[in-house]
Amino acid sequence: MKLLHQLGHNYIWALDSYFKNNIGDGFIIGAYSIEKDKIGGELSGYKSEEYLPISFIDLQFYGSKASNGRKLKTYDFHPINHPKSSATEISTVDAVLAGIKFQEKLGLTNIIIPNLYIHTDKEEQNTKLLRTINAKVKSHKKQKKEEASYFLTVPISGSLIREDEEVEKLLQELTDMEIEFDGYYIACESNLEARKKISVDFKYYSNLNKVISTLKKQGFKIILGFANVDALVFAALENIDYVSIGTYENLRNFNIKRFTLENTGGKSDGWYYSEKIMNFISANRLEIFYKRNAIEIIRNEDNIFSDVILRQGYSWNTHRPDVHKNYLLAISRQLKKIGEGKTRQERITILERMIKDARKNHKEIEKKGIIVDDESSNYHLPLWLTILKTPSSGVILK
Repeated sequence: MKLLHQLGHNYIWALDSYFKNNIGDGFIIGAYSIEKDKIGGELSGYKSEEYLPISFIDLQFYGSKASNGRKLKTYDFHPINHPKSSATEISTVDAVLAGIKFQEKLGLTNIIIPNLYIHTDKEEQNTKLLRTINAKVKSHKKQKKEEASYFLTVPISGSLIREDEEVEKLLQELTDMEIEFDGYYIACESNLEARKKISVDFKYYSNLNKVISTLKKQGFKIILGFANVDALVFAALENIDYVSIGTYENLRNFNIKRFTLENTGGKSDGWYYSEKIMNFISANRLEIFYKRNAIEIIRNEDNIFSDVILRQGYSWNTHRPDVHKNYLLAISRQLKKIGEGKTRQERITILERMIKDARKNHKEIEKKGIIVDDESSNYHLPLWLTILKTPSSGVILK
């Protein structure tokens, strides 16, 4: 399993984390935040020959013509630049092929094929688009001399992942015998509840695992994009090829509406991610941990960024790099630790042990007289254990 930084807002932190702090194995460059002409040139002082060989590019067609602008408009082939009223309209498939060729021209050998999100009530349109893209990629690969791996983007809505029948239909399409893709780049909405930063939707876990499991059994490579802390569960259940890690929450929790609406996050001083409790603690709640001598219960070990931001008097701000680098280092270590398991059961055992320790630490916090709120409690850990004890599942393909 390799870890990829999902590059978006303030992506210099992720670049520095890799090149200076040895966190992760590469990058997924997001078109929403990084304009076209910058790719292939210097990115925050790093030369193309340093970052491109270990990079993927997500061209983020998710919103199609209804996409919210940002940097997407700088990609001339992006559907956002070709509304129906335009005389120079470019077809979706032509846009997809242009996106593929753009990546190949940069010398990439791992190509993410951009794809639209099409609502399930337009099933025929979705099927037709998938088959047309597949046929074009098949023809394109025959003309190419260089070897490359092609990953089709699969955007999955929060409503679709909860519908067993829709998930099975999707998998039937993705595992068709004629499919030419080498793998899939999966971006799935996690159905977060209010005042919870980690999903507790059983269907999200069980059905997304079904998708990953089935595709892996069919020999496809998998990139789990926009991965949040719940990636620990999926990494334990399946031997995923690539898992992304991101800084801000919108780089960890995929949301299709982000690409069609202007959404901004609420004001926050920042969050401390603790490996020991496997959750986030609001910066303004840390003072009580000091007063109750409980800071060691949540302190990340051997983490220079944790050491900096847990110093009393540290000026917390969600836009300070150390806050996010603490998370990147902590979650990367946990994912790598799980990845050390050679079998599914070994990986599950490793994660179960981590969860057991985290639940114990939550109890130790309460013994100190600290009652954390919903966002920072252990609300997700019992569900994780339930998921880990659920038999491995996959769709029985026709």
